Amino acid sequence: MAFSFFQNWPETIATIVLVIGFILASFFTSAVITYVVVFLCGMLIGRLWYRKKGSLKFPLFLILMGLLVGLVIGSRYGDRRIIVVLFAAGLAISYYLHTSKIIESV
Repeated sequence: MAFSFFQNWPETIATIVLVIGFILASFFTSAVITYVVVFLCGMLIGRLWYRKKGSLKFPLFLILMGLLVGLVIGSRYGDRRIIVVLFAAGLAISYYLHTSKIIESV
């Protein structure tokens, strides 16, 4: 069975994003910096989730799980539960701000 990028693009991108999240998290030497970056990553994903809210829900979910898993695995400092909560909070806050039109997305 040959690999087809067009059929397996969510898995491919999720794997790439997982590696990027791992590398990104492994560079931080402080739990506070890790928490801030994870929260900001969650906010970016919340904006993306808002922009794609009508389509591509599962592929986007798979990609964001890849990023979250990479951030959790790569973080040497900080509690992993806090990382997951901050990521989810950033995603939820950003999505809420966009749906409430407090922040405009171009």
